[in-house]
Amino acid sequence: SIALLTRTRTLEHALKTKEMQRQQLEFDIREIAYLNKLNAMELVQINTEMSLEKDRNENLQQRLELHQRELASSAFNMVQKTELLASVNEQIQKFNWLDRYHTKKNVEELNQLLQNNIQLDGEWEKFKLHFEQVHPNFFEDMKKKYPSLTPKEIRLHTYFEMRLSHKEIAALLDIDPASVRRAKTRLL
Repeated sequence: SIALLTRTRTLEHALKTKEMQRQQLEFDIREIAYLNKLNAMELVQINTEMSLEKDRNENLQQRLELHQRELASSAFNMVQKTELLASVNEQIQKFNWLDRYHTKKNVEELNQLLQNNIQLDGEWEKFKLHFEQVHPNFFEDMKKKYPSLTPKEIRLHTYFEMRLSHKEIAALLDIDPASVRRAKTRLL
């Protein structure tokens, strides 16, 4: 009977140990299931954040492309305006010398119109604003790097940054293309 009692106690102890192991395994399984659920939720959150970031990047890319188009359009308009004003100026010069039948008042009105339109500083400021949207801090960085640059040199460097041709830059600044090449050599 003592052997049977010892054997029963050993079996009870083994049974209790097995029960505790079973409970521990159940707890571990629940913990793993909870961690898996938590990881799945984190994965969903990360995917959502990535999707939002991708949408933001696409939106920023579209805005950048829009600003680049506006910048190119602004530069093109400035070139056209400069060419037009140069043409009008040339005609006025011919008009002053060749056609004596027109009154001095008409010539003065044309000259006044030309002078009003030649001032491209307003256009330049608008252009700078668009350029800064595409290339943030460009002008500040350039002034920090090269504090001795003149406003005309800054304008030239900006046009070089846009990869405009020498002819286009010359038309914008109303100078000879050879002068643009010399200025580029001097600046770069």
